[in-house]
Amino acid sequence: ILVIDEASQCDIASALPLLYRAKNTVIIGDPNQLKHISGINVRSDKLLMDQFGIIEGSVIWSYSKNSLWDLASKLCPPQNLIMLRDHHRSRKEIINFSNKHFYDGQLRIATNYSKLNLPSRTEPVVRWIDVKGKVDQVDGRGAFNTEEVSEVVREINRLVVEQSYTGTVGVVSPFRRQAERIQDAVEAHAGLGPYITRMEFLSNTVHSFQGDEKDII
Repeated sequence: ILVIDEASQCDIASALPLLYRAKNTVIIGDPNQLKHISGINVRSDKLLMDQFGIIEGSVIWSYSKNSLWDLASKLCPPQNLIMLRDHHRSRKEIINFSNKHFYDGQLRIATNYSKLNLPSRTEPVVRWIDVKGKVDQVDGRGAFNTEEVSEVVREINRLVVEQSYTGTVGVVSPFRRQAERIQDAVEAHAGLGPYITRMEFLSNTVHSFQGDEKDII
């Protein structure tokens, strides 16, 4: 039995050798989460499918558009699809947004609040801060935004210094260079030094956090 988790982030091609050797397969994934990052563009994908005569009737196998979950969900009979409904990670005030807009209210909140280290605050659990910055690059690679880095550091300082929060803190960025700059800025901040050494702090990309149990701000 082959079991593949986080299949919405898996590409089809990489899974083929495993599928070839398996007698039975269980595919676990979430179509509402991030898809895999394709190694080829749509045009190249179509040219390859056309070259080998598989473009007609084989759209679901398109590597550039479909994840392994997309493929499996189309091949699997509806009666064999099972929804995992219990959510164990976030407070209801956070996950209820996704539950309402992406899961039609089908999720059951089963989070154990006693395991969460919550900051003392009066503002909403989800806030939007509009930063007027610009995207920069070094050597044409790795996008970052200096103004956003500074704002993130201010928010962390407010959380761990002004509010004396002692739990873990995670900062999510879509760009690795931005995540690295945030990590460096927090570690270099004179006022945050004593706090960072006694708490778990990590700045990373969405894919790096996916599947991990973190308190995210």
